[in-house]
Amino acid sequence: MDVAGSSESHSAPLGPLTAGPNTTPSAAVEADPLARARQTREAEAQALRAEQSEIRQLAKRDREVRAHELAHAAVGGPYASNPVYQYTQGPNGVRYATSGHVKVDVSPIPGDPAATLEKMQTVARAALAPAQPSAADRAIAAQANQQATQARAELAALQAESRAQALEEGAQRSGEGRGDHLSTGARRPPVGSVSGGVIDLLV
Repeated sequence: MDVAGSSESHSAPLGPLTAGPNTTPSAAVEADPLARARQTREAEAQALRAEQSEIRQLAKRDREVRAHELAHAAVGGPYASNPVYQYTQGPNGVRYATSGHVKVDVSPIPGDPAATLEKMQTVARAALAPAQPSAADRAIAAQANQQATQARAELAALQAESRAQALEEGAQRSGEGRGDHLSTGARRPPVGSVSGGVIDLLV
């Protein structure tokens, strides 16, 4: 018990858990084995929580990356490569995919605009297949759509040419049929050049 006015009330040591006027908390902890052990356990628990949080984040990223790249590959079919991943090793020693890519073929099919159009439509769908396409994915889709537009134009031109040729051939056959009932002098050959009985239509 402290006595008022006594000069000896604080002269005796009060024990390691009591910090005097010139004693810091860290010094008190260092002087107490139990406090040191408690501090060590708290630091270890904090480090474990941080490690578990990092592992959860890496595992989540791994799932996202794999789903993203597999979506490209699945929709791209023969025009897409297998996914390639880059890994980060977690504190638990496990390697997690943290980035990746799939190569896609955006070259046109020479001489076949119909096949090119079908291919580019597939490539564009593959580029935008993931739930959250990246900027690079959107750029590839735009490139494929541009190739598809060009293929449509080429296909339309070929189809128009084919229709015109069919109409011309139909007119030729119709003219030949009517000629059976006309005199030789009244027959008029269809437009074109005649050589050895073979008609070369001019397109």
